[in-house]
Amino acid sequence: KRQFLMVPDWTADKVLSFNAFNGDLINANFIPSNSPNLQSPKAALLNKYGFITVSDQLADLVQKYDTLGAYLGFFAPAGGVNTAILDNIRGHNYRPNGNLVVCVGSGGNQNSIAEFDESGNYLGQFITTSLGGLTSPFDIIFRQNDVLVTTSTAAGVYRYTPSGAFLN
Repeated sequence: KRQFLMVPDWTADKVLSFNAFNGDLINANFIPSNSPNLQSPKAALLNKYGFITVSDQLADLVQKYDTLGAYLGFFAPAGGVNTAILDNIRGHNYRPNGNLVVCVGSGGNQNSIAEFDESGNYLGQFITTSLGGLTSPFDIIFRQNDVLVTTSTAAGVYRYTPSGAFLN
């Protein structure tokens, strides 16, 4: 089983792959630039459903790729671009239940974390707008007992419960 890291290159609009153990470059075009699908990729993750998702800040979508890097279409929102749901997005991750969560910087869900089911259907806000002072969320990490959210504007890291309630 081959393990690798996927690293988005937002200036070249592509995703590179690196050896997870020694950092060697495997493929400089694992997910090649394919405008307009990739306009500013921010995060690339393999999910438990067996495909890769790439959040794209300017495309306002989470795109779907197979494990060989081939484009499969948009994933979230399921109906395509909808800036009332996703606009100026950054990082994304998966809750332990498998739901996708996306950091939203603008639009109808500005300063929140949007949540989607396994088919990319919008479920609502996992972390509500500006909860705990959240502004311009950039990435989200799930740990066993909490959730950490970084931002592009704050000097600290916001901490929430696994259900999305503000801690500190």
